[in-house]
Amino acid sequence: MLEFTSFVTYFVCFYVNYFFITPRLYDAKKLYKWVIAFILGVTCFVIVRFSLEEILLPATFGFRNYMEGTDFWFYFCDNIFYSSFPIFISTTFWFFKYSMDTEAEKTQLVEARRIAELQALKTQINPHFIFNSLNNIYSLVYQKSDKSLAAIEELSTLLRYSTKDLEKDFILPGKRNWIYRQPYCIGKAQNQKSGAAGR
Repeated sequence: MLEFTSFVTYFVCFYVNYFFITPRLYDAKKLYKWVIAFILGVTCFVIVRFSLEEILLPATFGFRNYMEGTDFWFYFCDNIFYSSFPIFISTTFWFFKYSMDTEAEKTQLVEARRIAELQALKTQINPHFIFNSLNNIYSLVYQKSDKSLAAIEELSTLLRYSTKDLEKDFILPGKRNWIYRQPYCIGKAQNQKSGAAGR
């Protein structure tokens, strides 16, 4: 019978510490909260064990675990050792779960940031980059530059990224830098042509 009451005591202490005490008092920077959490865990263990073995068992089966008249303070101190095991195990399990949840939250934040960057890139390409590119190409065509066809081809590639590749969940860093660079390259070609014409 004492084995059964011990099992119930350990079981209750484990889950009370896991679901209620540790989650509410965990604070890595405040040691006093750790002390309070441990005292509460021991108190829970003592109350459950005392209720089962020193109140319920004598009333039901006529025997108890400790001698009758045992001082409660002695009873409390004596059970600190026994309560340490379920408290330690439940706290370890909780920290493992807490670490896993924290890592999952970090992964979600990184994913959200990546999606935000992708959306920002789409916004930059449409319509600002394309508008500048069209203006530069217009100048090249107007001046009958031999770079006009190359600029149009560059713009078509840029549009392909805008309408197709940007619908994907990722953009390679090299492609991302290339997209940023295209309007500049087209404009540079136009400026070089204008400079040559001026001379």
